Amino acid sequence: MRPWRRRSLGTVVLAAATATVLALSGCGAVASKDQTHLKIAGIFPASHIASTAGVDVFTEELANGPGKPIDAEYWPSGQLGTVGDLTSLTRTGALDIVSVLPPNQSDIVPLAGVSDLPGFDPDTCVTSLALMRLLKPGGIIYEDEFEPLGLIPLWVGSVTKYEIWTANKQVRSPEDLRGMSIRSGGGVMDSTVSALGGSPVAIPSSDVFESLQRHTIDGAAFPASSIGTYSLQDVVKYATKGIGVGSGSWIFSMSADAFNDLEPEQQENIRAAADKTGRAQCEGIRADDKAAEKTLAESDVEFTELTDAESKAFSKNMPEIQQKWADGLDAIGKPGSETLQAYAEAVKAQEKEEGL
Repeated sequence: MRPWRRRSLGTVVLAAATATVLALSGCGAVASKDQTHLKIAGIFPASHIASTAGVDVFTEELANGPGKPIDAEYWPSGQLGTVGDLTSLTRTGALDIVSVLPPNQSDIVPLAGVSDLPGFDPDTCVTSLALMRLLKPGGIIYEDEFEPLGLIPLWVGSVTKYEIWTANKQVRSPEDLRGMSIRSGGGVMDSTVSALGGSPVAIPSSDVFESLQRHTIDGAAFPASSIGTYSLQDVVKYATKGIGVGSGSWIFSMSADAFNDLEPEQQENIRAAADKTGRAQCEGIRADDKAAEKTLAESDVEFTELTDAESKAFSKNMPEIQQKWADGLDAIGKPGSETLQAYAEAVKAQEKEEGL
């Protein structure tokens, strides 16, 4: 059974995932006399910002680009497997473009987790576009991690401004976090929560509501834009404001083999569409952040305004957390410190470009 898709080349819904995997088992990008067909898969739902302001934008741009037309199908919601499965499917040629998640794939792309570190500019466009600078050919993360995997990063999405949301206890200092079990997004954020005194817990986002309700966890590190998605405003009483315990990024990447099979004009079409998508993605997240903050301001959640001294008690830990991350990678032969420095420089350059 073949999947169906909207004429806009946006989100594709599978009728049967198993049948689709079998259908994909042949080859990668399919080029016919009239057009090229790409297969895209991700773990995000069709309604997620990564799809609506990411993949949908990309496929629309491809459809309207120069050269031989490029058609695309998109399988969202992890219907074709986990993030690790999807990356593997690019190597077999079954998929052409997939979502890569550094927090969940630190075994193969640990350097890409640099943008998830706390202590950098929390603006989503600064975060995602600064990381993209290091993911282009010649960039340290591309050269060390993505090129060996046979992947070409296309665009980055970053949800920033992760704060601590708690069910019963107000957090005003790292000491308040001691002994508290805090749901973390994994990867770099686990280290951040631990460094600030909390105990990171791995729980799927969909289970956080019930875990808070049953008091099996004390709180969660979450961005404001995701609180309403899981109705967490109904089970939390307090939220920190301005601590910024990190970010969560994803990187949609294309098989280098599939890219190299395209005609030069089509390759330019891919690059141009990816650049526009990266900007559209972060602008969409910016809009989501503002809408969420407005909605939550009208909820019963109490946002904790910290004094300068209280803020410094958190922020003074950030450089140490960053360097510890870098040292850990240096110790296993990865260029952790070099990547940290390169990302810090990229953030400054992107801040200037954004006028911030």
